[in-house]
Amino acid sequence: MRRTQVTDCRVLPFDTSRVYAALIDFARYTEWWPAELRLKVVHVSADHIGSRFEVRPRGGSFVCEVAAHVREKEIQIQYVDGLHRGTGLWTLKPHEQGTLLCYQIDLEPQGCLPRLLSNVMNFAALHSQGMEKLFDGLHQWLNVSREQK
Repeated sequence: MRRTQVTDCRVLPFDTSRVYAALIDFARYTEWWPAELRLKVVHVSADHIGSRFEVRPRGGSFVCEVAAHVREKEIQIQYVDGLHRGTGLWTLKPHEQGTLLCYQIDLEPQGCLPRLLSNVMNFAALHSQGMEKLFDGLHQWLNVSREQK
């Protein structure tokens, strides 16, 4: 069984406060989240801790919960149910062209089939493909919301 450990990054041409505000606003995730990575917001907490969402890509699902966050710097995610258990970490850093946004995961597959598949499939590459679409959706949504202001 192989763990899935990967970091995906993108520079977005928006200030860190705008990118963080979009990432912490779980109730609006469905406005920019890629359709093929089907998302269901399960619970939104006023202080964000404990906010939950379920992601249902082709082949299974997993539930994520916000464990902690530091304003405009990071959001810590726990994968608490489904195909994977482990951690995710959004980090935001000011960049000369906007914000360097990264998402890092350290996940362990759960169940016999995912464990078996982890030995022959590159889950990290699949995750990175999904993250490209997610970054694209976030970028487009931030761009549209900027034009509407």
